[in-house]
Amino acid sequence: MILRGEFLIIFIFSLVFFSFLKKKNFIYAILIFISTSILISPYLIRNYVNTGKVHIVNVTGYALWKGNNQLAKVEGFHNSLHPNNRNTWPQISEFKNLYEKLDRIKKDKKYEINRDQIFKQEAINNILLDKKNYFLLYLKKIISYFFIDINSSIKNYYNPAHIVPILLFSICSIPGAIIALKKDKNPKILYLFLMTCLLIGFISIFFILPRYKISIISFQILFSLFLFEYLLKKLQKD
Repeated sequence: MILRGEFLIIFIFSLVFFSFLKKKNFIYAILIFISTSILISPYLIRNYVNTGKVHIVNVTGYALWKGNNQLAKVEGFHNSLHPNNRNTWPQISEFKNLYEKLDRIKKDKKYEINRDQIFKQEAINNILLDKKNYFLLYLKKIISYFFIDINSSIKNYYNPAHIVPILLFSICSIPGAIIALKKDKNPKILYLFLMTCLLIGFISIFFILPRYKISIISFQILFSLFLFEYLLKKLQKD
């Protein structure tokens, strides 16, 4: 779900950015929008027939709750709470009220939508009742997304072949971005910088898994190259 959300953000942001960057490209942006709409129309129609509402995914509320509940860490809380496996739900006192609300949902065609709304409201309530702790968790997600998760439970996450290059490009991309923005004054560089910030800020609202790094690592590599180029020129002058 998160990756689909990322691609949706990139698409919308790109559509708006390039439309205003050059007015002559507006028609191409519209064509891209129409083509994309046609491409995803089978999913939209299927969801409307089954649930009565037009939507791409209906697990946004669950994803929000997974990353913002009493037991959530940077990588969220790992338990699907699948309705067909009710007996597998963990016996956790903090989730008692949530379980009761889920059990009262009617098993009709709007079940998935109603279920997701309960998760969404539960997550919002959690955040509002403990703003400080969830804000700190949000900051941890941002740092973990941009750099690495220092408390990951994912197997082989700390393998040097994985951690070293990620840390290298994460750290180098910061001064690299500053150099790029000062040097080129190129709207496309600004676009990439804003896109990186937008993705980090948005995805961190939910939860962070190692595979989500795919969305920003290419940007970090690109900005790192500006730093490497700058250092190389410095060495050549010396």
